[in-house]
Amino acid sequence: MQELIFLAHLAYASRRSFVFGPYTWNGDMNKNFTKYNNKLVPSRIPLNAIIAGPAAGGSFGADHPSPRAVNKEYFETVCKTPRLLSGDDVPDAVWSGDGDFIAQRWVDKLKETPDACILLDGPHSQIFPYYVYGAKSLVDTWPWLSKSPILTQWRWSPLVESAAHANSALVLPAKSIPRRAPDLLTDGEYSNMYAPIPGLLAMHVRRGDYEGHCNHVAKWGSTWQGWNTFPEFIDKFEVPPGSGNGTATRAARKVYQARCFPNHEQIVARVSELRKTPEGQGLRSIFVMTNAKTQWATELKKKLMAMGGWDKVVTSRDLRLTWEQKFVGQAIDMLYGQRAQMFIGNGFSSMTANIVMLRQSKKTDPRTNRFW
Repeated sequence: MQELIFLAHLAYASRRSFVFGPYTWNGDMNKNFTKYNNKLVPSRIPLNAIIAGPAAGGSFGADHPSPRAVNKEYFETVCKTPRLLSGDDVPDAVWSGDGDFIAQRWVDKLKETPDACILLDGPHSQIFPYYVYGAKSLVDTWPWLSKSPILTQWRWSPLVESAAHANSALVLPAKSIPRRAPDLLTDGEYSNMYAPIPGLLAMHVRRGDYEGHCNHVAKWGSTWQGWNTFPEFIDKFEVPPGSGNGTATRAARKVYQARCFPNHEQIVARVSELRKTPEGQGLRSIFVMTNAKTQWATELKKKLMAMGGWDKVVTSRDLRLTWEQKFVGQAIDMLYGQRAQMFIGNGFSSMTANIVMLRQSKKTDPRTNRFW
């Protein structure tokens, strides 16, 4: 998602159409389904089933000069012989970890290239390497990215919005349950659909393969994802002594475990701490976005409810989703996280980072973005 936003912004900033494709689990066009975690999932999910807005072909606005994004099939129809550019065409950006520098150099390159159709291909064609998004310097891109219509006009798809609405009575505090479906809202009402939800605490609790990932980041002394390091945030992370170069002491692993893979007791303690803050006043409902097994998630719900003072605790496993909605479940979780009065995230997670980015784009109080 982060790479999608950056590439879509490059196209916008250079006055070109962004070309988008489906979210792809398996590029083999002969396989419509792929086994993931012993379950069959669609090999490809249309991007428009996940997001809307300019990044997925939506309008920039009636008076906006930028051309709209197009899908890959249309590009291949009208651009039979596109100009091929590789990362090596902007050599000083190759191996750079500075997202701001890479973006500015590529905007210049795209503007000076006269060809109508451009295809990124060849060596280093992933012009924003993965480590760009894990660096603190990512926040240096915020002054211009936060003003980009790719982000300011970001929307989830009607499929995602309808799923969130259908589960409103299950997830939201009683006073925040909407009365009408998204497709029946007026423009004014619709703009309020992405407003903060008073009383809702959303938290991101990764399980499963994240146990191994958290051990990995401990061994290499990793820090939080870039969007989780805005200087105005209350919570910070400092790499503990004894971590790095492929090894981690027991003390260092303990620090990472609490911040990356908290157990039930640590989660309850953190929630108890944060609900006492000024920003935590009035919280009534908890939504736990998690990939945990149902039994583990149910035990966590019981322990949170036992704290007292909560009207409801709901997890991702409790959502009532249609067959189509199940395959965009993470986006549904993110919409709740984006709108919650307070959000507790995992600083090492890109999903948390994306939620934080969207909350920042809506100018949500930064003191409501907290971490384990």
